[in-house]
Amino acid sequence: MVKGVKAKRKWNRTIEILLFTTVMGTLITLSILNRPPPIPRKPANEYFSFSDVFALAKPKGPQNNSILINAVVFTITAVEGNATNAIIRPLEGNVQEDKFPFFVLRY
Repeated sequence: MVKGVKAKRKWNRTIEILLFTTVMGTLITLSILNRPPPIPRKPANEYFSFSDVFALAKPKGPQNNSILINAVVFTITAVEGNATNAIIRPLEGNVQEDKFPFFVLRY
């Protein structure tokens, strides 16, 4: 092969790689810039409707101003959107995972 032809092929290959990198960088940048903003999650008091709430509790002691809740019963209804994957878990306390109630939300 002639020395000039080999150098020309190498130069063409470099231009192809540079062009490919530029196009991919432009596409990635445009996709990041045109991404829709995240939809903030609504708080539970706007997404669900709680009704018929009843709690069974007893005082922890005569000197303590707190109570120990033994049971909570309520009716929960989805106000808007899809709530088929809703999971309700206690924030505190020693409730075992196998004691979590299973329920189906009705629309």
